[in-house]
Amino acid sequence: MRTAGIFLLYVLALLSLASCRQVRYIPVETVRVDSTVVHDTSMYVRLVPYKDSVATRDTSSFLSNPYGYSWAQWSDGLLHHSLGIWPFATTQVEVPYFIDRYVTVTKPQIVEVEKKLSRWQQFKQDVGGVAIFGLLGLIIFLVVYVVVYVRRH
Repeated sequence: MRTAGIFLLYVLALLSLASCRQVRYIPVETVRVDSTVVHDTSMYVRLVPYKDSVATRDTSSFLSNPYGYSWAQWSDGLLHHSLGIWPFATTQVEVPYFIDRYVTVTKPQIVEVEKKLSRWQQFKQDVGGVAIFGLLGLIIFLVVYVVVYVRRH
């Protein structure tokens, strides 16, 4: 009788260590999508037409407009002519510049996923719950039986 009680304690200890639950960790990869779409930015701007001329009896002349300048000089039978652009001569141009940017970032997360039990595993789990109460009742019965048996003898 004593060995049966010790055997039952070993069986209960082993059953308390067993489990049907299984947790699987499924890592989530980091997904980064970064795409840039740049539309054409070339534009043709028609400048304001300028026409200017000068006639002088002098040996030099100078012409100017908002975009550039020109000077000419007659010296020793040679005509020297120079054409330049003003350093800050600009015209206002509005360029439509479109950027479409899509950025998607997913942070890695660990998700606990419980494996769905098969019919056999579910049956064992259901019967195991009933068996624990049955064994608990049996242990209480045996303890009461041993106590009563020891007091009578």
